[in-house]
Amino acid sequence: MLNKKILKSILNVKHTAIDDMKILPDGTIAIKAHPTKGEQCRCGICGRKSVRYDNGRGGTRSWRACDWNTHKVYIVADIHRVMCPKHGVVTASVPWARHKSRFTKEFEELATWLSLSCTKTAVASLLRISWNTIGPVISRMRAELDANPAARFAGLVRIGVDETSYKKGHKYITVVINHDTGKVIWAHEGHGKTIFTKFFKLLSKEQLASIQLVSGDGAKWIQEFFQCENVAIAKEELDGWIKWAQHCRIKVFVELQRKIRRHYDAILATMEHHLSNAVLEATNRKIKLVVYMAYGFRNIDNIYPTFIPNPNNYNMLGIKLGIKI
Repeated sequence: MLNKKILKSILNVKHTAIDDMKILPDGTIAIKAHPTKGEQCRCGICGRKSVRYDNGRGGTRSWRACDWNTHKVYIVADIHRVMCPKHGVVTASVPWARHKSRFTKEFEELATWLSLSCTKTAVASLLRISWNTIGPVISRMRAELDANPAARFAGLVRIGVDETSYKKGHKYITVVINHDTGKVIWAHEGHGKTIFTKFFKLLSKEQLASIQLVSGDGAKWIQEFFQCENVAIAKEELDGWIKWAQHCRIKVFVELQRKIRRHYDAILATMEHHLSNAVLEATNRKIKLVVYMAYGFRNIDNIYPTFIPNPNNYNMLGIKLGIKI
Protein backbone atom coordinates (compact mmCIF):
# COMPACT_ATOMS: atom_id res chain seq x y z
CA MET A 1 0.00 0.00 0.00
CA LEU A 2 1.37 3.41 -0.95
CA ASN A 3 2.12 5.73 1.90
CA LYS A 4 0.03 8.88 2.31
CA LYS A 5 2.79 11.29 1.30
CA ILE A 6 3.18 9.57 -2.07
CA LEU A 7 -0.60 9.59 -2.58
CA LYS A 8 -0.73 13.33 -1.95
CA SER A 9 2.12 13.87 -4.38
CA ILE A 10 0.41 11.85 -7.12
CA LEU A 11 -2.90 13.63 -6.57
CA ASN A 12 -1.07 16.99 -6.45
CA VAL A 13 -3.20 18.28 -3.57
CA LYS A 14 -2.36 20.62 -0.70
CA HIS A 15 -3.86 21.11 2.75
CA THR A 16 -5.27 17.59 2.47
CA ALA A 17 -5.00 14.64 4.85
CA ILE A 18 -5.26 11.13 3.38
CA ASP A 19 -7.24 8.66 5.52
CA ASP A 20 -7.52 5.50 3.42
CA MET A 21 -7.43 4.07 -0.10
CA LYS A 22 -9.56 1.29 -1.60
CA ILE A 23 -9.62 -0.42 -4.97
CA LEU A 24 -13.20 -1.24 -5.88
CA PRO A 25 -14.22 -4.39 -7.85
CA ASP A 26 -14.60 -2.39 -11.09
CA GLY A 27 -11.02 -1.09 -10.81
CA THR A 28 -12.00 2.36 -9.52
CA ILE A 29 -9.66 3.79 -6.89
CA ALA A 30 -11.37 5.61 -4.01
CA ILE A 31 -9.19 7.73 -1.73
CA LYS A 32 -10.71 8.83 1.56
CA ALA A 33 -9.49 12.29 2.59
CA HIS A 34 -10.34 15.39 4.59
CA PRO A 35 -9.07 19.00 4.71
CA THR A 36 -6.38 19.79 7.24
CA LYS A 37 -7.47 21.64 10.38
CA GLY A 38 -6.67 25.11 9.06
CA GLU A 39 -8.78 24.54 5.91
CA GLN A 40 -11.88 23.14 7.62
CA CYS A 41 -15.15 25.07 8.03
CA ARG A 42 -14.45 27.58 5.25
CA CYS A 43 -17.04 29.15 2.96
CA GLY A 44 -17.09 27.44 -0.41
CA ILE A 45 -17.45 30.79 -2.19
CA CYS A 46 -15.11 33.22 -0.44
CA GLY A 47 -12.99 30.83 1.66
CA ARG A 48 -13.70 32.72 4.89
CA LYS A 49 -13.62 30.80 8.17
CA SER A 50 -17.24 30.18 9.20
CA VAL A 51 -19.37 28.42 11.79
CA ARG A 52 -20.41 24.86 11.04
CA TYR A 53 -24.12 24.72 10.17
CA ASP A 54 -24.99 21.03 9.59
CA ASN A 55 -23.76 17.85 7.95
CA GLY A 56 -25.15 18.82 4.56
CA ARG A 57 -27.64 16.95 2.42
CA GLY A 58 -25.51 14.11 1.17
CA GLY A 59 -22.94 13.64 3.91
CA THR A 60 -20.27 11.95 1.77
CA ARG A 61 -19.25 13.21 -1.67
CA SER A 62 -16.74 12.16 -4.29
CA TRP A 63 -14.62 14.19 -6.73
CA ARG A 64 -13.17 12.74 -9.91
CA ALA A 65 -9.38 13.05 -10.06
CA CYS A 66 -7.01 12.42 -12.96
CA ASP A 67 -6.85 8.77 -13.99
CA TRP A 68 -4.06 6.51 -12.88
CA ASN A 69 -3.28 4.62 -16.06
CA THR A 70 -6.66 3.02 -16.94
CA HIS A 71 -8.14 3.36 -13.45
CA LYS A 72 -10.60 6.07 -12.53
CA VAL A 73 -9.67 7.86 -9.31
CA TYR A 74 -12.00 9.58 -6.86
CA ILE A 75 -11.36 11.58 -3.71
CA VAL A 76 -14.06 10.79 -1.16
CA ALA A 77 -14.81 12.98 1.85
CA ASP A 78 -17.53 13.78 4.37
CA ILE A 79 -18.87 17.22 3.53
CA HIS A 80 -20.84 19.67 5.64
CA ARG A 81 -22.32 23.15 5.36
CA VAL A 82 -21.22 26.35 7.05
CA MET A 83 -22.89 29.66 7.90
CA CYS A 84 -20.88 32.37 6.10
CA PRO A 85 -21.43 35.96 7.36
CA LYS A 86 -21.49 37.13 3.72
CA HIS A 87 -22.99 34.27 1.68
CA GLY A 88 -25.22 32.54 4.24
CA VAL A 89 -25.52 28.76 4.36
CA VAL A 90 -23.20 27.21 1.78
CA THR A 91 -21.28 24.00 1.30
CA ALA A 92 -17.89 24.07 2.98
CA SER A 93 -14.90 24.34 0.67
CA VAL A 94 -12.42 21.55 0.07
CA PRO A 95 -8.81 22.35 -0.94
CA TRP A 96 -8.74 19.89 -3.83
CA ALA A 97 -11.81 21.13 -5.76
CA ARG A 98 -13.61 24.33 -6.77
CA HIS A 99 -17.02 25.32 -5.45
CA LYS A 100 -19.94 23.42 -7.06
CA SER A 101 -17.57 21.11 -8.91
CA ARG A 102 -17.41 17.32 -8.72
CA PHE A 103 -13.90 17.23 -10.19
CA THR A 104 -10.54 18.01 -8.64
CA LYS A 105 -8.69 21.18 -9.65
CA GLU A 106 -6.04 19.09 -11.38
CA PHE A 107 -8.68 17.29 -13.45
CA GLU A 108 -10.35 20.55 -14.54
CA GLU A 109 -7.02 22.08 -15.50
CA LEU A 110 -6.25 19.05 -17.64
CA ALA A 111 -9.68 19.19 -19.29
CA THR A 112 -9.24 22.91 -20.07
CA TRP A 113 -5.78 22.39 -21.50
CA LEU A 114 -7.06 19.61 -23.76
CA SER A 115 -9.96 21.81 -24.85
CA LEU A 116 -7.49 24.29 -26.37
CA SER A 117 -6.30 21.68 -28.86
CA CYS A 118 -9.04 19.07 -29.14
CA THR A 119 -12.75 18.93 -29.86
CA LYS A 120 -15.25 18.45 -27.06
CA THR A 121 -15.94 14.93 -28.28
CA ALA A 122 -12.25 14.01 -28.15
CA VAL A 123 -11.80 15.48 -24.66
CA ALA A 124 -14.93 13.71 -23.37
CA SER A 125 -13.80 10.40 -24.84
CA LEU A 126 -10.24 10.66 -23.50
CA LEU A 127 -11.23 11.71 -19.97
CA ARG A 128 -14.32 9.47 -19.90
CA ILE A 129 -16.73 12.23 -18.95
CA SER A 130 -19.97 13.58 -20.38
CA TRP A 131 -19.77 15.91 -23.40
CA ASN A 132 -21.97 18.45 -21.57
CA THR A 133 -19.57 18.52 -18.61
CA ILE A 134 -16.74 20.27 -20.46
CA GLY A 135 -18.55 23.61 -20.84
CA PRO A 136 -19.09 24.14 -17.08
CA VAL A 137 -15.48 23.09 -16.43
CA ILE A 138 -14.21 25.78 -18.82
CA SER A 139 -16.54 28.34 -17.22
CA ARG A 140 -15.14 27.65 -13.75
CA MET A 141 -11.59 27.93 -15.04
CA ARG A 142 -12.44 31.22 -16.74
CA ALA A 143 -13.92 32.64 -13.52
CA GLU A 144 -10.73 31.77 -11.63
CA LEU A 145 -8.16 32.84 -14.23
CA ASP A 146 -9.99 36.05 -15.06
CA ALA A 147 -11.10 37.00 -11.55
CA ASN A 148 -10.19 40.66 -12.05
CA PRO A 149 -11.09 41.66 -15.65
CA ALA A 150 -10.50 45.37 -14.92
CA ALA A 151 -6.77 44.68 -14.58
CA ARG A 152 -6.57 44.14 -18.35
CA PHE A 153 -7.56 47.76 -18.96
CA ALA A 154 -4.65 49.28 -17.04
CA GLY A 155 -2.10 51.23 -19.05
CA LEU A 156 -3.94 51.19 -22.38
CA VAL A 157 -2.29 53.42 -24.98
CA ARG A 158 -2.76 51.73 -28.36
CA ILE A 159 -5.70 49.42 -28.98
CA GLY A 160 -7.20 47.65 -32.00
CA VAL A 161 -10.82 46.70 -32.57
CA ASP A 162 -12.47 44.40 -35.08
CA GLU A 163 -15.30 41.89 -35.34
CA THR A 164 -15.04 38.24 -36.34
CA SER A 165 -17.65 35.56 -37.00
CA TYR A 166 -17.87 32.55 -34.72
CA LYS A 167 -20.97 30.83 -36.06
CA LYS A 168 -23.06 30.57 -39.21
CA GLY A 169 -25.93 32.99 -39.64
CA HIS A 170 -23.95 36.22 -39.17
CA LYS A 171 -23.01 35.53 -35.56
CA TYR A 172 -20.18 37.90 -34.62
CA ILE A 173 -18.06 38.85 -31.65
CA THR A 174 -16.26 42.16 -31.22
CA VAL A 175 -12.62 41.79 -30.18
CA VAL A 176 -10.34 44.46 -28.68
CA ILE A 177 -6.59 43.96 -28.30
CA ASN A 178 -3.78 45.89 -26.64
CA HIS A 179 -1.19 46.57 -29.37
CA ASP A 180 1.61 47.00 -26.83
CA THR A 181 1.13 43.51 -25.33
CA GLY A 182 -0.42 41.73 -28.31
CA LYS A 183 -3.14 40.28 -26.07
CA VAL A 184 -6.92 40.30 -26.22
CA ILE A 185 -8.32 42.52 -23.47
CA TRP A 186 -12.06 42.35 -24.19
CA ALA A 187 -14.56 40.47 -26.34
CA HIS A 188 -18.34 40.61 -26.56
CA GLU A 189 -21.04 38.94 -28.60
CA GLY A 190 -22.37 41.09 -31.44
CA HIS A 191 -20.84 43.95 -33.40
CA GLY A 192 -21.48 47.55 -34.18
CA LYS A 193 -21.37 50.90 -32.45
CA THR A 194 -23.58 49.86 -29.52
CA ILE A 195 -21.35 46.89 -28.67
CA PHE A 196 -18.16 48.97 -28.84
CA THR A 197 -19.79 51.51 -26.51
CA LYS A 198 -20.09 48.78 -23.85
CA PHE A 199 -16.31 48.46 -23.85
CA PHE A 200 -15.76 52.16 -23.17
CA LYS A 201 -18.31 52.10 -20.34
CA LEU A 202 -16.01 49.66 -18.53
CA LEU A 203 -13.12 52.13 -18.57
CA SER A 204 -12.49 54.84 -16.03
CA LYS A 205 -11.93 58.47 -17.07
CA GLU A 206 -8.19 58.03 -16.54
CA GLN A 207 -8.12 54.89 -18.69
CA LEU A 208 -10.09 56.61 -21.46
CA ALA A 209 -7.71 59.56 -21.37
CA SER A 210 -4.66 57.30 -21.68
CA ILE A 211 -5.80 55.83 -25.02
CA GLN A 212 -3.96 57.61 -27.83
CA LEU A 213 -4.40 55.38 -30.87
CA VAL A 214 -7.15 53.04 -32.07
CA SER A 215 -6.77 50.88 -35.17
CA GLY A 216 -9.71 49.46 -37.09
CA ASP A 217 -10.60 47.86 -40.40
CA GLY A 218 -12.28 50.92 -41.88
CA ALA A 219 -15.83 50.10 -40.80
CA LYS A 220 -18.03 53.16 -40.33
CA TRP A 221 -18.63 52.49 -36.63
CA ILE A 222 -14.91 52.40 -35.78
CA GLN A 223 -13.59 55.88 -34.96
CA GLU A 224 -10.01 57.12 -34.87
CA PHE A 225 -9.27 58.58 -31.39
CA PHE A 226 -6.20 60.63 -32.26
CA GLN A 227 -5.30 63.67 -34.31
CA CYS A 228 -2.92 63.47 -37.26
CA GLU A 229 0.19 65.61 -37.18
CA ASN A 230 1.74 67.01 -40.36
CA VAL A 231 3.07 64.23 -42.57
CA ALA A 232 3.94 66.48 -45.48
CA ILE A 233 5.82 64.05 -47.69
CA ALA A 234 3.28 61.24 -47.39
CA LYS A 235 0.40 63.64 -47.93
CA GLU A 236 2.03 65.19 -50.98
CA GLU A 237 2.67 61.80 -52.57
CA LEU A 238 -0.83 60.57 -51.80
CA ASP A 239 -2.48 63.74 -53.12
CA GLY A 240 -0.45 63.49 -56.32
CA TRP A 241 -1.52 59.92 -56.95
CA ILE A 242 -5.19 60.71 -56.24
CA LYS A 243 -5.05 63.62 -58.71
CA TRP A 244 -3.57 61.36 -61.36
CA ALA A 245 -6.09 58.58 -60.71
CA GLN A 246 -9.02 60.99 -60.97
CA HIS A 247 -8.18 61.67 -64.62
CA CYS A 248 -7.21 58.11 -65.44
CA ARG A 249 -9.32 56.27 -68.01
CA ILE A 250 -8.84 52.93 -66.31
CA LYS A 251 -11.97 52.30 -64.18
CA VAL A 252 -10.09 50.21 -61.60
CA PHE A 253 -7.83 53.13 -60.68
CA VAL A 254 -10.74 55.56 -60.57
CA GLU A 255 -12.63 53.33 -58.12
CA LEU A 256 -9.48 52.80 -56.05
CA GLN A 257 -8.88 56.53 -55.61
CA ARG A 258 -12.47 56.94 -54.46
CA LYS A 259 -11.91 54.36 -51.72
CA ILE A 260 -8.64 56.02 -50.74
CA ARG A 261 -10.37 59.40 -50.46
CA ARG A 262 -13.00 57.88 -48.16
CA HIS A 263 -10.26 56.62 -45.82
CA TYR A 264 -7.87 59.50 -46.43
CA ASP A 265 -7.34 60.55 -42.79
CA ALA A 266 -6.98 56.97 -41.60
CA ILE A 267 -4.32 56.24 -44.24
CA LEU A 268 -2.29 59.27 -43.21
CA ALA A 269 -2.64 58.28 -39.55
CA THR A 270 -1.34 54.79 -40.37
CA MET A 271 1.66 56.27 -42.17
CA GLU A 272 2.42 58.54 -39.25
CA HIS A 273 1.99 56.11 -36.36
CA HIS A 274 2.96 52.86 -38.15
CA LEU A 275 -0.04 51.13 -36.59
CA SER A 276 -2.19 48.63 -38.47
CA ASN A 277 -4.78 45.97 -37.72
CA ALA A 278 -2.47 43.13 -38.72
CA VAL A 279 -2.08 41.86 -35.14
CA LEU A 280 -5.84 41.87 -34.62
CA GLU A 281 -6.48 40.06 -37.91
CA ALA A 282 -4.00 37.37 -36.85
CA THR A 283 -5.79 37.13 -33.49
CA ASN A 284 -9.16 36.75 -35.22
CA ARG A 285 -7.71 33.94 -37.29
CA LYS A 286 -6.67 32.11 -34.12
CA ILE A 287 -10.14 32.63 -32.65
CA LYS A 288 -11.69 31.09 -35.77
CA LEU A 289 -9.28 28.17 -35.45
CA VAL A 290 -10.32 27.61 -31.82
CA VAL A 291 -14.00 27.64 -32.82
CA TYR A 292 -13.28 25.29 -35.73
CA MET A 293 -11.45 22.77 -33.55
CA ALA A 294 -14.28 22.84 -30.99
CA TYR A 295 -16.90 22.39 -33.73
CA GLY A 296 -18.60 25.54 -32.49
CA PHE A 297 -19.67 26.81 -29.08
CA ARG A 298 -23.20 26.62 -27.76
CA ASN A 299 -22.31 29.01 -24.94
CA ILE A 300 -20.45 32.06 -26.25
CA ASP A 301 -18.84 32.67 -22.83
CA ASN A 302 -16.87 29.43 -23.15
CA ILE A 303 -14.92 30.83 -26.10
CA TYR A 304 -13.36 33.61 -24.03
CA PRO A 305 -10.98 31.54 -21.79
CA THR A 306 -9.13 30.43 -24.93
CA PHE A 307 -7.95 33.91 -25.78
CA ILE A 308 -8.49 36.26 -22.81
CA PRO A 309 -5.48 36.08 -20.44
CA ASN A 310 -4.92 36.90 -16.82
CA PRO A 311 -1.33 38.17 -16.47
CA ASN A 312 -1.27 37.23 -12.77
CA ASN A 313 -2.05 33.57 -13.46
CA TYR A 314 -0.88 33.00 -17.02
CA ASN A 315 0.48 29.46 -16.65
CA MET A 316 -1.39 26.65 -14.98
CA LEU A 317 -0.44 23.07 -15.76
CA GLY A 318 1.16 24.40 -18.95
CA ILE A 319 -2.05 26.16 -19.98
CA LYS A 320 -1.42 29.41 -21.84
CA LEU A 321 -4.74 31.19 -21.83
CA GLY A 322 -4.40 34.21 -24.05
CA ILE A 323 -3.06 34.91 -27.50
CA LYS A 324 0.25 36.70 -27.88
CA ILE A 325 1.46 37.50 -31.36
